[in-house]
Amino acid sequence: MNSKPNFLVICVDQMQSYSLGINGNEQIKTPNLDELGKTGTSFNRAYCANSVCMPSRASMFTGLTPKQHGLTVNGMKLNEDLPTIAGVLHKNGYRTYGAGKFHLQPTRPLVEVDSFERMDLWENGTYTKLPAMYYGFEDTFFVNGHGSGAGAEYANWLAERGANTDMYQRAQACFDAGFKNNTWRMDIPDGLHYNEVIADKTIDFMNNCADNHENFFAWCSFPDPHAPFLSTKPYCDMYDPNTIRLNATWQNTQDSVDHLIDRRKQLLKGTQNEAELREIVAQTYGMITHVDANVGRLVNALKEKNILDNTVIIFIADHGEYLGSHGLLHKSDWQYEELVRVPFIWNVPNGKANGLSQDVVSALDLVPTILDYANVSEEEFATRGINRATCTVLPGRSLKNYLDNGDELQPQPAYIEYDEDWFAGEFYRTRTIVTEKYKLTHFINAGDGLMFDLENDLAETNNLFFNEKFDKIKADLNEQLLFHLIKTDRNDVPRHGAF
Repeated sequence: MNSKPNFLVICVDQMQSYSLGINGNEQIKTPNLDELGKTGTSFNRAYCANSVCMPSRASMFTGLTPKQHGLTVNGMKLNEDLPTIAGVLHKNGYRTYGAGKFHLQPTRPLVEVDSFERMDLWENGTYTKLPAMYYGFEDTFFVNGHGSGAGAEYANWLAERGANTDMYQRAQACFDAGFKNNTWRMDIPDGLHYNEVIADKTIDFMNNCADNHENFFAWCSFPDPHAPFLSTKPYCDMYDPNTIRLNATWQNTQDSVDHLIDRRKQLLKGTQNEAELREIVAQTYGMITHVDANVGRLVNALKEKNILDNTVIIFIADHGEYLGSHGLLHKSDWQYEELVRVPFIWNVPNGKANGLSQDVVSALDLVPTILDYANVSEEEFATRGINRATCTVLPGRSLKNYLDNGDELQPQPAYIEYDEDWFAGEFYRTRTIVTEKYKLTHFINAGDGLMFDLENDLAETNNLFFNEKFDKIKADLNEQLLFHLIKTDRNDVPRHGAF
């Protein structure tokens, strides 16, 4: 057995913490993830670093806040010279491999940005492979897009096998046509769905490392359950839309600040009716259960190679999904719990079976914890950057002692950034702090905000931001938020040498 552990990070796209059985969802079937959480730890109150894909994923790779690493909105490009967890582990003797979605560079055509992940450049054959050592990964199997639009190496893989891709086109046509007779469903032959292929590629890599007695860091990244809401058989028929319990706030479309009222009018043209929302939730649950089945395959592969007891398994999402809460879908400006609270499961060799944890933790804790298990110092990680002054402070903390022994985690707030021009063409900037009891969000461009008592108002229906009785608590939260922003601020003009 190797002295250092292996790492298998399983990432999903746009999944809220509430969509796990172990986290309290009695409708969904996630037996494999539930087992990982029961024999390890499922953090029910884990928060993303940013509530949209690219900034959040860049934070998971670098351990830095979006402001620190510089990828602050979708459509930007993560600096390829910044240190990543894959790159640093590779330099410390680990084999590194990534399968599935990365989203560290733009996927849409942008003239001013060169990107290895642009869909059009994969479709026209300009790219057939990501470059070696892409953000620290020796090798990759890259999948871009979602649902019936999944492509890149996956599309090439299908073509090499003569697979009938008409099924994807038909499913996409159903989606584009809107909800009609429960047609948002796919029927893809066994072994051809991207979830299964991504898991297969990851298993092949782990098996190879096991055969050669090599430590590995595997990034297994499923595009699901991100929209379009398309699952495949049998999962698309697993949940009856008529019996799905919708979020209790699905009809609550009232906003307590004027700019959000206007924003909702801009963003929600053609809002789904109840029947459509039920189908959306049913298909989302189907996608999640399909992912769960492949998680089971990954775990079984580790068992068969006798390396499960030397592998740290992590399950995480880049951000959540409203999924009907507060009358919303997808992701946007409202920093509600369904959007910012993500699944975060750790299962470590000989660790404590903590089960369900209610401690507030952050996706920013991912990198420090992995470094701790790999016995790599945070200082070494930071000094590998192109500009040490921009990334010496890792804002997260190691969770290792809690995961190993159940040692008490001292309360520490989670911080969430959001700087997005989303659909309506208006730039929105928010900064959020979450403590054990309260959540405070500032809308920087509007000068107002939202504040909720999560202990007594988990549905977030009573905005305390303007309530004078809570001014002292708000002031304390503001002070903690300000300290965090100062601590993690960039310094792009460091002094070089003596003056």
